[in-house]
Amino acid sequence: MASNPNFKTAAELIKEAQNVSDMIKEKEAEESKLGRNREATTDEHVWLVSCSWFEKWKEATGFDLLNTQDTLNEEDAKTEIELPPLNHDLIDYDKQKSIGQVGRYLPAWSHYNIVLKLGIEENIHFMYVNQRIWNYICLQYPDAIEVKRQAYVNVQGYTHYEIFGHLVKEYLL
Repeated sequence: MASNPNFKTAAELIKEAQNVSDMIKEKEAEESKLGRNREATTDEHVWLVSCSWFEKWKEATGFDLLNTQDTLNEEDAKTEIELPPLNHDLIDYDKQKSIGQVGRYLPAWSHYNIVLKLGIEENIHFMYVNQRIWNYICLQYPDAIEVKRQAYVNVQGYTHYEIFGHLVKEYLL
């Protein structure tokens, strides 16, 4: 079932756009202050949001207009645009199904074992958001699938996020 903005008024869509815009500005200010290449903590996580979903959402809410104007008007929102379920386009459903049949330690749709399609890339297929933005989006679109990933620090000391699950090292004996 799609997240249909037809059930939302233009005023509700505008409020979403303004709230998310404010949260993104706060996130960017924090990142520029701390820098993305800082050392990650062991409990640091990010959430993935589908870029194609976000583009449709921006069109429905008039989000991009906030770059050129301070507020949005009701005619800026497009209540007729139907949004697909969030993050469904990132998931490899064939592999996800096998996880549900084989793995019994975690629920089949736990954010820990969501299997993403190979070849997806940051800022092309998905973007990272913080917990505050993710929680807000989930309140608005409860059919969203949570894709949460943990941060790690590489050997150069830079923070990265492993989007395809836990890193596994192989050693030859």
